[in-house]
Amino acid sequence: MGQIHYDYAGIEGLLSQAKNEQAQLVQMTEEMNGIRNQTASLWEDPASAEAFQAVYQKWIQGSHEVQQVLASIVTAAGSGNSDMQSTNSSIASGWG
Repeated sequence: MGQIHYDYAGIEGLLSQAKNEQAQLVQMTEEMNGIRNQTASLWEDPASAEAFQAVYQKWIQGSHEVQQVLASIVTAAGSGNSDMQSTNSSIASGWG
């Protein structure tokens, strides 16, 4: 039977990186909202303003979806990593 090797620290490092990416996406979304607020009064043509608003809303929706997916991945992978560490510790203590 083959061995399974888990790099717990490596997994935690990747989870930390994913959390950082998620935080950057949140920051970009906030910056985008600030830009939208600053430029809202600059649109002279109502059709252009509506088109910009539609694209902005689409971007925000996509951003929120990506944030939710990242959060789900981080949660699931973090739980899996923690569960495997606990299982490994239980098995190891049984040999002692």
